[in-house]
Amino acid sequence: MSDIFEKRFVVFIDILGFGAMVSDAAKRPGGQIAKRVDTALTIVGNMKLLEGDRVDPVENIAGFHRHIFSDCIVMSVEPDPLAVSKLFIELAKLTVNLMSQGVWIRGGMSLGAISKRRSTPWGPAIVEAYRVESNLAVNPRIALSKSALDFVKKKMDRKEEDRLIVRGEDGVWSLAPIVWALRDSYGNGPFLTEETALRIKDHLERSHKETVDNPGVFKKIDWLSEQWDTHVKPANGYPEFDCRTDHGFSRYLDAQF
Repeated sequence: MSDIFEKRFVVFIDILGFGAMVSDAAKRPGGQIAKRVDTALTIVGNMKLLEGDRVDPVENIAGFHRHIFSDCIVMSVEPDPLAVSKLFIELAKLTVNLMSQGVWIRGGMSLGAISKRRSTPWGPAIVEAYRVESNLAVNPRIALSKSALDFVKKKMDRKEEDRLIVRGEDGVWSLAPIVWALRDSYGNGPFLTEETALRIKDHLERSHKETVDNPGVFKKIDWLSEQWDTHVKPANGYPEFDCRTDHGFSRYLDAQF
């Protein structure tokens, strides 16, 4: 593309409520929040193991790079359909693993120019991904810019038909991480286990109760809970477990009557 820029598929991730968690952890260093923050950052840090210059069905993603700035993560891969598909799987794993710790993320994706400088990446694609995260995503989801959506629709088969990417009622397209988590991943089987699902269910229900005096956060948790309940509701015997929240069962009963 040039001596400075190259074209890449970029993701910008923000850990929601990170500042409040850090403040709480500082007050109670041995408390549950401190342990939650430490575990969450370990999960994020483990993504470094994906870095490589080849597409490997198990360990690496072609040209994967990851950079952490406090509570923000920038990831990028070569604009290759297989590399982007594997990136989506890893984003789904990241989402699910963090949800199991009661940590929620929001993100944006773009396709465009990013610097070749690996230590401190910069460029319009990062700015676009950040804009999508901060202005479009709103809820705890990883939204696609028009450039990212065009790439997925043109280069990657059946992602829309299989509901691996979905369009919300607000018109915004985003990754469907729970759907990815319940699918077979390159022969390794689904990575959302019943044990993990039960932890997520517990955190969602707890967050629902703890946000009674914070309507802005409650709205996001309620949106996420509805997404969770919709996708984990068993259909035709799959998944084999039912880990919908209490609110999910209530919504189902309300729909019945």
